Amino acid sequence: MFQGATVAETLPAMYGISLLEANSMILTRFISLCRYIQIFAVISLLAAQVQASDVYYPDSLSKQQQKKLTAIASDFTISKPCKGTLLNLVKKGTYCITPQRLYNFAAWLTLKDSTQNFVRKQLQIRYDFFTTSDTVSIDTTGYPHFGDPENPIVITVYASSTCNLCKVVVRAVEDSILNGSLKNKAILVIKPFSAGIGDMAKMAAFRQNQYKTFSDALAQIKTRFTEKDLLTIADSIGLDMPKFTAALKDSTTRAFLLKGRDEGVRNGVEVTPTFFINSKRYSSYKDPQWLIDAIPVIYEMLN
Repeated sequence: MFQGATVAETLPAMYGISLLEANSMILTRFISLCRYIQIFAVISLLAAQVQASDVYYPDSLSKQQQKKLTAIASDFTISKPCKGTLLNLVKKGTYCITPQRLYNFAAWLTLKDSTQNFVRKQLQIRYDFFTTSDTVSIDTTGYPHFGDPENPIVITVYASSTCNLCKVVVRAVEDSILNGSLKNKAILVIKPFSAGIGDMAKMAAFRQNQYKTFSDALAQIKTRFTEKDLLTIADSIGLDMPKFTAALKDSTTRAFLLKGRDEGVRNGVEVTPTFFINSKRYSSYKDPQWLIDAIPVIYEMLN
């Protein structure tokens, strides 16, 4: 009966409707199908991004470690942005990402054979950071920065040119903002916590729009650098040498950096690097992965 007929021709006979109504039905179903495909594509993309960027530590635990993690997650309760114990929220697969990321953090600590009490304490410290409303005053005007200033999350770091940990952690955050998971989500502002010659040199390079190139080259020096090293780097990357040399002893720049250091001291900074995210002091682990991992949670808390 229907051999060789189109779908539009078949539907009127099947459902007792007109050809116009049949065409309308086909169009409606086609639009619905397109929407489902679009939604599925977005979900798949988000899942791919998570799988590509995250290490899921629970999968690496031994049975004993998994038992420890379950005990921790079963009695650790959160109230923002969703409510319940970590274990129940992770099992349910709720709409919010905070439980899963806290659970993964706890698994990482458990994998390091940390005690249950230690894991609980660090988990609480991390969650308290996410939910606190305590902020400090930070002036970011005139300092080196990476990322679009219009991004909703501002990461400020008090750092020093002689700090080895700064080279690793700050560089990782820079790279994530420029080319990684934090792109279009955050801005990084770097505030030197000293007025030493290395930080004076970085500011001089910044004012010639060569901050990152200069900083990356300086980070390659594994021993204590000298003024000669700074001049060599500046010359090698094509800076205006008379301007650069003069900037190393510029009293206005020195006063600017000392003012920034005084601000840091008022904000409780004692060591470098010390990070603040949206003016809240970051009090959890400074490993680059966990600093970067905190940003999606902060982003979620804002919405």
